[in-house]
Amino acid sequence: MSRISGYPTSRPPSRPPSEQLCDLHVYKVPLDLWRTPLNNILNTSVTDTISLGIIRVPPDLPLIDIRSEIQRQLEELAPKDYVFLRSVGRSITRLKGKQEYQLKAKHFLPPVHYAPELFILEATQEIRDALAISDRSSQQSPNSLHRVSPGGRSYRDGYRSYRDRNGYQGRGSPRHSPDTSPVRKGAASLAYRGANGYQRDAAYTNDTNEDFGVAGLTPEDQYKNRDKENFYDALNSKSRDVQNRMDRDRFNLDDDEFERRRLAELEDGALADRDRWANDQDGRRRRAEDDRYRSEEERKLEEARRKAEEEEEQRKQEEEERRRREEEEEQERRRREEEARLKGGNDEDLNRFPSPPQLRMSPSEQERDTESARQRRKDEKRKLLEELEEARESRHITEKEREELVKKAKNLQSKTQSRRNHARDAWKKRYFEEKKKTPPLEEQTNRLQDELEGLHRKLMATLEGPKEKNIKLGGGSNPSQKNNYVIQCTKLQHDIDDLKRRVENAKMKLTAEMKLRNQAEAELRALRAELVQKKINLSLTRSQQFAALSPAAMPKDSPPVPGIPNGKADHPQYAAA
Repeated sequence: MSRISGYPTSRPPSRPPSEQLCDLHVYKVPLDLWRTPLNNILNTSVTDTISLGIIRVPPDLPLIDIRSEIQRQLEELAPKDYVFLRSVGRSITRLKGKQEYQLKAKHFLPPVHYAPELFILEATQEIRDALAISDRSSQQSPNSLHRVSPGGRSYRDGYRSYRDRNGYQGRGSPRHSPDTSPVRKGAASLAYRGANGYQRDAAYTNDTNEDFGVAGLTPEDQYKNRDKENFYDALNSKSRDVQNRMDRDRFNLDDDEFERRRLAELEDGALADRDRWANDQDGRRRRAEDDRYRSEEERKLEEARRKAEEEEEQRKQEEEERRRREEEEEQERRRREEEARLKGGNDEDLNRFPSPPQLRMSPSEQERDTESARQRRKDEKRKLLEELEEARESRHITEKEREELVKKAKNLQSKTQSRRNHARDAWKKRYFEEKKKTPPLEEQTNRLQDELEGLHRKLMATLEGPKEKNIKLGGGSNPSQKNNYVIQCTKLQHDIDDLKRRVENAKMKLTAEMKLRNQAEAELRALRAELVQKKINLSLTRSQQFAALSPAAMPKDSPPVPGIPNGKADHPQYAAA
């Protein structure tokens, strides 16, 4: 409070703490990039803009107040008269006076904006004329900026008062606006302040001298006038604070409405995206089900076709076997008829040509020969019977051993086949499980690799410094040799990591290919061994069948073969026994 007047004086608002401030990078758009007929520039042209530096401002500070911060923090780098630009869609366009009251620093920060950047364009005569035309059209329009705030001032009046307070002219606003405050009407004798900011004495003003008609004032009158001036200054500052607070409340209401609309649009967009994503997932699911159903149908058709082919092949084999048996039976029947015919012919020859009578022998010789022959025949018969029994026993033992060996071989083969099938199924199952895990891991690896690349690019950009294209702002010297070494080491380290990653990927792929090749070779060897075994079994089976089906081809004096039917009856000794 003022000691003289007793009324509260206006104080500047308290400064927010540093952690509540945000950084904005200010860029100046060159005039040659501005497309005057289209009233915009493309987003891709921001790489050619000029950096003026960064400013630290509160997030809720309007653009109209950011002007003074730009002038205060950037000093001579900032142009005297400029307009703000904003990127919306595919291009960057300029803002109007109303929008400078509505937009705040937080509207140029992520996630609302792509990056914490603020673009300005130096105001030329053409831009000023275009802004003046736009302002006049806005004043004529019922929905323009000429809406009156609760305190009785429009946005344009506040903007003009702001520019008058900051002491520079722009956008065709008058340099001296008429003072319409009711408090000022009764304060004709107030002192005024000069350009240097110090208050001049009322005794040196022409208005005061003319009102009182004297050349000077007494100290008591000067003291009273000073109290009156302080009183009016306190009233004016209080009214200005109330007016500014009401304007800010109105602007905050507009900002809240704008935020509500933006949030509603974002929610609608999110709902549309979710619906589109759900429809896409449903379509993919239906396509997957159709593919699975189609593959199942194809598999069933393939199994039916293969089964039909197997049945046809089996039928052909049975037909061939039946035809072969009929031919063999026909050959056997002809052979028997031929033997019967030959036997009947021999009997006729014997009847036609009788044998000569036997020679008469003496009784002693006949008795002697008969006893020796009889004894010899008995010994031979006994020996042959013993050999036959031994052969039968050995054949039975050998057959039992063969059956046991065949049974063991079949068991071992079935166990080996089941073990092989189990191992193959387990490997296939694990392979498909790992194959399902591979795409998410690859996607995550690619994403992490992209993030690493982005961090590397940011690090390199930070180490190399900004690339000045159109103007040098700081005029600094070239980077030091130490920074060059650091940059080179970072690049080499990044290249080495990239090469290591590629080598690891190549090793992993090579290991997988080698495992697949070894497995394929092992399966090929097993199939070849199985094929050779089946060929051997087939040859043995065929030889046994041919030997069993052709007993006439055997010699008459040959010993009996175990396992062949009627082998004993064909020999005369076995027939006699």
